[in-house]
Amino acid sequence: MFRRTALSAAVIAAMASSVNVSTVMAEEVEKLEKIQVTGSRISRVDVEGATPVTVISREDIERSGQLTVADILRNSTYNSFGSYSERSGSSWQSQAFIDMRGLGAQRSLVLLNGKRMPQSGARGDGAVNINAIPAAAVESIEILADGASAVYGSDAIGGVVNIILKKDFEGIEVEVGAGSPKIEGGDEKSFSITGGTSSDNGNILFAFEHDERDIIYSRDFEPASSGTSIYGRNIAGIVRGVKTDAKALAGVDCSGLLVSTDDQCRYNYASAKAETAESKRDQFLISSNYSLANDIEWTNEAVIGLNRSFGRYAPAAGAFTVKSGTAGGDAILVANGYDAGEDGTMYYRFDKVGLRDNNIKEISAILTSGLKGSFETSLIETVDWNLSTRYSKALSDEAGTGYVLQSVAEAALNEGQYGGFDPDTGEFSDEATQAMSFDTARDIKVSYADINGGVQFDLGNFFGNSISWYLGAEASRQDYKDTYDSQSSAGNVLGSSGNSNGGNRSQKAVFVESLIPVYETIDLNLAVRYDNYSDFGSAVSPKASVRFQPVDNLVLRGSAAKGFRAPGLSSLYGANAESNDYAVDYIKCNADNATKCAGNKKYDTQYTTVHTANKDLEAEESTSFNLGAVYTPIEGLNLGIDYYNIEVTNIVSFPSLQELIDAEVAGSSTDGLITRDPDTQAITSAIIQPINQGKLNTSGIDLKADYKHGVNFGTLTYAASGSYVLKYEQPKYYKGPMTNIVGGSVGFFAMPQYRVNMDFGWISNNGMHKVNFGPRYVSGYIYNKDTPNAEDVSSWTSWDLNYQVELPWNGVVKLGARNLFDRDAPLPGEALSSLDQLANYDWKGRTIYAKYSQSF
Repeated sequence: MFRRTALSAAVIAAMASSVNVSTVMAEEVEKLEKIQVTGSRISRVDVEGATPVTVISREDIERSGQLTVADILRNSTYNSFGSYSERSGSSWQSQAFIDMRGLGAQRSLVLLNGKRMPQSGARGDGAVNINAIPAAAVESIEILADGASAVYGSDAIGGVVNIILKKDFEGIEVEVGAGSPKIEGGDEKSFSITGGTSSDNGNILFAFEHDERDIIYSRDFEPASSGTSIYGRNIAGIVRGVKTDAKALAGVDCSGLLVSTDDQCRYNYASAKAETAESKRDQFLISSNYSLANDIEWTNEAVIGLNRSFGRYAPAAGAFTVKSGTAGGDAILVANGYDAGEDGTMYYRFDKVGLRDNNIKEISAILTSGLKGSFETSLIETVDWNLSTRYSKALSDEAGTGYVLQSVAEAALNEGQYGGFDPDTGEFSDEATQAMSFDTARDIKVSYADINGGVQFDLGNFFGNSISWYLGAEASRQDYKDTYDSQSSAGNVLGSSGNSNGGNRSQKAVFVESLIPVYETIDLNLAVRYDNYSDFGSAVSPKASVRFQPVDNLVLRGSAAKGFRAPGLSSLYGANAESNDYAVDYIKCNADNATKCAGNKKYDTQYTTVHTANKDLEAEESTSFNLGAVYTPIEGLNLGIDYYNIEVTNIVSFPSLQELIDAEVAGSSTDGLITRDPDTQAITSAIIQPINQGKLNTSGIDLKADYKHGVNFGTLTYAASGSYVLKYEQPKYYKGPMTNIVGGSVGFFAMPQYRVNMDFGWISNNGMHKVNFGPRYVSGYIYNKDTPNAEDVSSWTSWDLNYQVELPWNGVVKLGARNLFDRDAPLPGEALSSLDQLANYDWKGRTIYAKYSQSF
């Protein structure tokens, strides 16, 4: 079983970061050292196993020129349709996530040194904030493009990202860096220091990283630099029984950020808000490894982070009913020429209260301690064992200014309280403005603790080849609490929403894995895991994978697995919150035989809706298959291809009120989420909650190639990776038929069919100079596919350049450019509606960066 083939040696050579590749390869072959690869708990010799694992080395990280781990992962071809990135005006404004296969960040498991990372408290659905990891401390990143619930449990449906931190370091290294995009704002600054020392008994390592990224305002990003909203100073009412279009309030001074357009006084929100938040991060790592007696190693690790972010959004806005029959309401209606006795609607922007500013401070700590060793027995010879525990806690404190109490604004508008509203100028009084101003607060606490252990040994044989086993168990507890201020929880704050929620769960699991050498060229890997949760029940996750190596330079592999995802705590335990949701009620409209539904105030309006959690949620379930091959036709050239197919059933979805109504129109039941008056068909109550329904199905092909060969003037390297999505099917609407949306869009999200990354490199003969140059390609797509408003959006290609030179005094200079040729991100239409449209692109333009590191 412990063999080294030409293909294994080639893979090691491709992964080696040292210039003297042949020496490193020879040493590795000689040692025949067992290693553990993401996706299995069994240590083995062969690098290229039965499941596809991509390694992003430390060298890859450095030549990318990226600031954070999130930036690095965002460019992966496995990040099929892009992923959420830092932005302004959101409770997630400082966070970033990885979304493998487009199945959702909550279905992509993120590990830190092979152990589960705690979830993001701001999301509450299981997704992990990868901005909590210092890039300077990362040794490598392994990406498993296959399901792995049989090994790791919940969430490992779309794949697994294992972030591996540095273990050994001798001396001290200091690095400073800066980068500047073409766009105004977004400048980057970084500083890191890494140090370590070792002795015969162990080692200790520390790393500190500070980085900053400046805010980018919408006015400085051309696609987002223009945009006005009816929420300015406008009113609509009834004239001779007919509803009129909104028009500017009488007497209003429509200047500055208020813009006069088509008889309306609109607000230029694009000149006020920001696209991305300002961020400042401080991350610290300290780890140690110490050899105790009897071949026992004791490891400890602490990762501590402080993230601060500032986001800005346009002033709060609201639509208010101007009530006839009230002193304030009648005065406003008459002043604007509307019929008495008929209510009106005011569309108002509270710019005098000020801009909405959000400051978020996040503190996180991940503490790990573990023991591992081995012992001999007469029955099974060597037994390797490990036992570890991890505790993590994340605190988030969000403070917002510039918000408005709706009840105070309505009282001032209609009842004349707090100095009232002046119908001659279209402005609230100073007293009312001060009284309605409100500062929001949100406090999130998430803690996670686990203990796990296992043993690996060889027991039994198959045609003379030893069978390897791993037996393990783990237990964990998670606590989650998200607390909003009382006014936000009551739904009384304009420009903000949210309700307090919280909960906890405990989990226990046992798992077993075996590696069976069926024949000299065939390995069979079997794994099964049983998880039991305190809230939703249990899950059994099996997996089988096979590795067949008919000749030295070819590996064929395949796998089949079952997986699951536990429902998020916020979906299970969130408190009820009431809101007014917009929808077009086609059921009521058709019952009234109306000629117009959309745009008719009677049916196209807001409906009181209760948003609730659902304690009866069940786990999502998945089935995945993978078939692949790795081939080395000549020395130095490695080729790989993998086919994947993933189906997720019983998905936790969040249907909107409009989706529920659309389901009714299609003849489907809403299972009591909408109730109607049996005589008039009017909506009497509506509930929005997470529910288990529908499925997702995606399949595709991954391609990889790398080649390295020596020439007279150095070493040339070539690398390419690509991912082609064959299909991505999901329900067209709530309980609707499945539809393939790849190559189209869902809302603002683009679903490009394929992505390709390439890199061409040169290393000088003395190893002091390195150049890398290559493109990143994203295919085009059809915006609003299969609708009358369909629009082709072009493909996008960006080139990156990096140059490194090692100096005689142990210094290294790194210079480069991301998006070297300043390629604009493609957009449908002429204006940006959401940063989600840009999730697949480097939209900030050419970014020039420089870094200098010094080793002592």
